[in-house]
Amino acid sequence: MIQFTATQLNGWIAMYWWPLVRILAFIAIAPPFANTEVPMSIKVAFGVILTVALAPILPVPPGVSVGSYEGLWITLLQVAIGLSLGFCVQLVFSAISGAGELMSIQMGLGFATLIDPQQTESSMLLGRFLNLTAITAFIAGDGHLVLLHALFDSFTALPVSAAPLANSGWQALAEGGTIAFALAVRVALPIIAIMMIVNLGFAVLARTAQALNPFAVGISATLVVGLMLIMVMMTSLAPVVERSVMDALELSGRAFTQFGATPR
Repeated sequence: MIQFTATQLNGWIAMYWWPLVRILAFIAIAPPFANTEVPMSIKVAFGVILTVALAPILPVPPGVSVGSYEGLWITLLQVAIGLSLGFCVQLVFSAISGAGELMSIQMGLGFATLIDPQQTESSMLLGRFLNLTAITAFIAGDGHLVLLHALFDSFTALPVSAAPLANSGWQALAEGGTIAFALAVRVALPIIAIMMIVNLGFAVLARTAQALNPFAVGISATLVVGLMLIMVMMTSLAPVVERSVMDALELSGRAFTQFGATPR
């Protein structure tokens, strides 16, 4: 008769439980895995499959009971780490969506809104379109495999332990806000600048040609020019998304390095 001790059983549970918690926290927030249109059962099953595949090659977890207070603390740390990594990726696609909303305002499409299931709030149509396009280009370029590799590397950079996360790591994550703002401006600025020139041109025409109705001609021309500029922008959107995601993963790597530093 095969018998198991409590220590052996706890070791087997810990080997799979804490990686599963971190992986599920990452899937819950990181695009494209976090899409609300994907059933929750599919996400949980995907997380379980990843855990079963990765757990045997991960560093050995500490010999702490999963149900103890220290085990609960380790579980909370894994949730925080998974959410932090997913947050860095989420920043990129939120910046793309924000750039689309800035362009919508300049093109006269600010009134066209719809419910964004990802953000659970109303967003402009162009922002939603650019976000879906960026996710599609990201998946087509095997970006989801890069994210899974980064998730695996996080267990090496920040292994499962009860050590508290240093404050400097949270400060590094806070710098992600500047990355999102800079990316949104970098994507939208060329179109915003050209649309401003177009609007100035119609303003000059309205002053020189009194018979010209700027509202009848300007709005249509602005929309057409804006759509043409977006078509041109689509050719370079995929490289921008790829480079921005790599910058976000580099940010998470710096944060994880500082998370593992000895808190002062």
